[in-house]
Amino acid sequence: MKEIKFRTWDINEKKMGKVITIGSFVTTKENCPDCEIMQFTGLKDSEDVEIWEGDVVRVCIEQLFDDVEKVGIVIYDAPAFKIDFPDEGVTIGIVDEYSMSVIGNIYENPELLK
Repeated sequence: MKEIKFRTWDINEKKMGKVITIGSFVTTKENCPDCEIMQFTGLKDSEDVEIWEGDVVRVCIEQLFDDVEKVGIVIYDAPAFKIDFPDEGVTIGIVDEYSMSVIGNIYENPELLK
């Protein structure tokens, strides 16, 4: 079963925090109304780093004649986590066959999206 946990980005203090349980989640949101809340996908990248909603990932997509590397953002689009490639207007489902590396997140590393 997937581990359910959350992390927060405090908009005012510009720092990341972690929330482990649903009970803590509610308390943290009440204590930090200016926080963005992101959920753990339950997956890890090729370096064993946890993949979270809001992470910026480098994805290697195998194609017939060569592999293609793209940079995308992990999003939650109910009922699944997906990777959004905003420059291309494309969103794909996350599958284990993709080689993914977390290279940052949208809050601490917005320059990765340029």
